[in-house]
Amino acid sequence: MEILTVHQKGKSQIKSKNRLKIFSLILRSGGISRIELGKSLHLSPASVTRAVEELVQAGLVYEEKKEITFVGRRPVLLNVRKNSCYSMGINISRRSLSLCIQNLQDEVIYEVKGNIWEVESAEDLLRVLHQFINEAIAKSGISTEKYISVGIAIRGVVNRQKGTVIYSQKTQEVIPIVDSVKKIFECAVFLENNVDMDLKYVYARAFPYTDELVYVFVDESVGGGMISGRQMIRGESNMAARFAHLLVEPEGRICSCGQKGHLESYMARSVMEEEYRKRSGQKEVSLNYICAQAQAGEKIAMAVLKEGLEKLAIALSQVVVLFNPGVIVLCGDIFEQYPQSVDFLRKSVETLISIPELLHFNWRVRIQKEIKPEQNMAKLALEYLLEQ
Repeated sequence: MEILTVHQKGKSQIKSKNRLKIFSLILRSGGISRIELGKSLHLSPASVTRAVEELVQAGLVYEEKKEITFVGRRPVLLNVRKNSCYSMGINISRRSLSLCIQNLQDEVIYEVKGNIWEVESAEDLLRVLHQFINEAIAKSGISTEKYISVGIAIRGVVNRQKGTVIYSQKTQEVIPIVDSVKKIFECAVFLENNVDMDLKYVYARAFPYTDELVYVFVDESVGGGMISGRQMIRGESNMAARFAHLLVEPEGRICSCGQKGHLESYMARSVMEEEYRKRSGQKEVSLNYICAQAQAGEKIAMAVLKEGLEKLAIALSQVVVLFNPGVIVLCGDIFEQYPQSVDFLRKSVETLISIPELLHFNWRVRIQKEIKPEQNMAKLALEYLLEQ
């Protein structure tokens, strides 16, 4: 949407930034006068009046009705039209793609989820992504010019500055996903790694006063992220917190990267399922089944989970020694379906670390059913836009 686009040069840049700041404050306030806008943003009455009129004419902002009170006429309050524009959030994992459209009050207008298990190449991924987006636009009835932000959360190695991702370990293709999506929309498009996205979301809302936090996600691989000084650590090449490739067993199992003894080769979902199949002789198993069997006291299931958790404890002990976090957040089926895993990790890490001062942190489990990544990404995309 052009009216909320920040221009890059000269006076038009200043005017467009002021207009965006005014829109952002009106949205956050839930009703604010022109006088308060000027005071809060340190803008002249003329600047506020001009920007507000432009927003009103664009149909984004409206004036609430005046009321007469015993102290006189109240100032005219400005508010946003919640369905004047929208934010789209997209989450792409290894197995599925989910998409939602939200209005300015975070109400979900449209949502869809589909299986993309067979998708591997850049061409296929972009084709499927465009198919989902075009179908959402058609079924929701919301035309492309009504969107002010699009957020994409995706697995893999993300370069936010270039708008690219390496989605597949097999192909190692660098996919220009942001440029591809911009062919559909005339608005800001933001890109995040999906684990980083959830880390940002859970941190901002659950642990806003924790300076140092570690987030670990266990599924098809082992991902994660770290907050330091209330800022996400990304690393020189956007490759920080690649927990999957921490060395936990010299000369151990072969990892998907080709090296030996990395955490992923012990803790990934598919690895634990395959290990259980080998030891039990069963063909059709899932991690949830293994967890249930372990809960019931089956020795093979308990041994498989213990082996993976021991390696995770080794990895986390390294992270704790290097980083000294205040909170470790764990996310994944194993932590929910096998509650003993958290206590096992805690005791194992305490055994591996000999410095008591490093152990003053809390353990938390992120409940997956509470995670709505596509909705969270839609919210974050809108926040990113308004922070420009």
